[in-house]
Amino acid sequence: MKNKKTGVNYWDFLVVMTSKELRSRYRRTEFGFWWMIINPLVQMAVLGVIFSAFVKVDNYFLFIFSGLVIWQFFSVSLSKATSSFVNNISLIKKAVFPREIIPVSIVLANFIQLLVAEAILIVFLTLTGLSSFGSLLWILPALVWLLVVTLGISLLLSSLNVRYRDINFFTQALLVIWFYATPILYPVSLLPPGLEWVLNLNPLSSIVEMGHLAFLGSGELDLVRATFNLVVGGVLLTGGVVIFNKFKNMFVDWY
Repeated sequence: MKNKKTGVNYWDFLVVMTSKELRSRYRRTEFGFWWMIINPLVQMAVLGVIFSAFVKVDNYFLFIFSGLVIWQFFSVSLSKATSSFVNNISLIKKAVFPREIIPVSIVLANFIQLLVAEAILIVFLTLTGLSSFGSLLWILPALVWLLVVTLGISLLLSSLNVRYRDINFFTQALLVIWFYATPILYPVSLLPPGLEWVLNLNPLSSIVEMGHLAFLGSGELDLVRATFNLVVGGVLLTGGVVIFNKFKNMFVDWY
């Protein structure tokens, strides 16, 4: 990340911002990073007990957990990144640096935590023999795809939120709906045929399915749906970059 005009390299600044985000996240907490595991575990237990009576899937609790870890990264990243430019307006006013570092550092901090959480899960599954090495490889493209999509949407929403403050509230409401529109609590096969378009438009659908393939060795990754998801993700990423470049010089004026 280098300024072409001044030749200044901002990678160190990105590392500092990401490190600051990681340190501040669990400051003065007793369990620290382990909340990244505890939260989806608690959700898994509650949702698993409730929905296991209606959804019949082998290793249903693991089925839920593999999706919840992905969802927690995505939802927390969007929640914090959406208001990041507004919350850091004093820094934007005082210092000259690539503005995109602010939401990107938030997403990267969450992604580092996700990697550790996934690593712990992989070790557990390997030791217990619940997953094979071949199936676990699915998690690699899933994580890369997830990071790119989350960065694009975060950049889009955080840029729009400076101009339209309702975006922050819209994001919180959208995430509630988005959760149930993602195959975390249910397998794709249970969705009525008339609602397949929901999964096609949801860029997280194929990512979660790859998570199921990785950790359970079973899933329903449809190539047509994956293609739709890639296109939608690409549109959101492009939209995020375009809107950010259009709005970034007016952040201070709009504040």
